[in-house]
Amino acid sequence: MKLMPYTVLAASALLIQTAFAAPTQELVFGFTALSVKSEAEIKNEIAQWQPMLDAMSKQLKVKVTGVGSTKAGDLVERMKKGEVHVALMGNVPALDALVQANAQVFGQVIKIKGGDSYQSLIIAHKDSKLTNLEQMLASNKQYSLQLGDVKSTSSTLVPLYYAFSRYRVTPEEVFKKVTRGNHKLNFLAVANKEVDVATVASDLLEGDYKEENAAEYAKVKVIWRSDPLKNDPLLYRKDLPADMKQAVEKFFLGYGKAPEEKATLKEARGLTGFKKSTNAQLQQVADIELFQAQQSLMQDEKLTMEEKNKKHEEVSRKFADLQRYLLTK
Repeated sequence: MKLMPYTVLAASALLIQTAFAAPTQELVFGFTALSVKSEAEIKNEIAQWQPMLDAMSKQLKVKVTGVGSTKAGDLVERMKKGEVHVALMGNVPALDALVQANAQVFGQVIKIKGGDSYQSLIIAHKDSKLTNLEQMLASNKQYSLQLGDVKSTSSTLVPLYYAFSRYRVTPEEVFKKVTRGNHKLNFLAVANKEVDVATVASDLLEGDYKEENAAEYAKVKVIWRSDPLKNDPLLYRKDLPADMKQAVEKFFLGYGKAPEEKATLKEARGLTGFKKSTNAQLQQVADIELFQAQQSLMQDEKLTMEEKNKKHEEVSRKFADLQRYLLTK
């Protein structure tokens, strides 16, 4: 039996506590799949997490199930509806989850490759004449670019800001064609010369892809790296009972020490464990999103100056409100 809708649960704290005490209740752990996958592949990834979910169920004394989403926005929506209670997602969708899904950051992942941070990369084929960002920006629409999911921190938001907006250009002004994929598809598209340039996360390219796709990895080169970025956060819904939130935190922060736990985390996501974090880890991407929103607004030729000023005030208010969430411990 699933938990009652949170709009109903919020009406009675007593009922919440009672519901979670019952052994038949279900806690749902959601995660964003690393690439666009079939249902069979999603089930396989859930199976990789299953030993951790079983251990969590045993420690928390409630049934724990896992669900995977191929799009970050879908996971946020599930959390908003109360269908997901604990989630692992990227920093950008996590911002949406704070505002839309009554969520709060309590931890972040630690990876085998890169520790608690990673980088956004722009890659090209090893035979490409491009060797750095300056050459890319001056290429005058000779090449094609493939970005990632619109809500991806490392394959969209960060490169758009640091590699384009700060130089006052858009991808469409630099490249003859701009398409979207995901980390794995972007990597393979460059290796197979289907696109000239693409974005990808460093921990994936230099971790899983290097090991699993050695031949393709040998065909690509990195032409740009961002500054270090915080790893993906763990979030839970704020309206979970206080003792349940404490139990969830205790479980994740303690998981990954035993040999079998290490093996599970390595197989599921190339992790070594989890560390404590707060909403404040999302400040960097919030600042970038604000800049991007303001830039997009000012460059919109369809709006009058009066309309731009009005929308600018709306954007400023939105991000001022967001600061309240980011400062929540």
